[in-house]
Amino acid sequence: MNAPKQPRPWWKVLLYVVGGFLLLLGFIIAGAVMWLNSNKERLLAKADETRREAETFAQQTDQSGCVDEGVRRASACVGILCEANVNVFISACSQHAKPTPGLCEKFPATDKVVDSALWAVDECKRRGFAGNERCGRVLGNAARTLCPSSKN
Repeated sequence: MNAPKQPRPWWKVLLYVVGGFLLLLGFIIAGAVMWLNSNKERLLAKADETRREAETFAQQTDQSGCVDEGVRRASACVGILCEANVNVFISACSQHAKPTPGLCEKFPATDKVVDSALWAVDECKRRGFAGNERCGRVLGNAARTLCPSSKN
């Protein structure tokens, strides 16, 4: 007669689960690397195009106008790549635009994470983008780009 099967020790089950998770993670990372490699030229071309647009836009505005345009563009964004292009736009535009006196006085200290998040929410609301998460992320990145040592 066959004896009933004994259950596997818990550590073997845990080892299978962790192994499966690591295998899945490896496939995801490999897929992301392959996608980036196959789209590298297109992504770089889009970033260059955005940089040129920003430099042209900067000729007619100040740094605050660059942030305003970035928030407007972000409101129409879908996806992380679009948001990355908005960040490229704000950075390039701000480098070529007229300085905005007192711009960094509005931004909270960069090491105050909660204050920065609350500031971004309030600022988005003030700009008419209440509840828009992209707005908050774009403004947070703008604050760190334009005022990296703000009130530190």
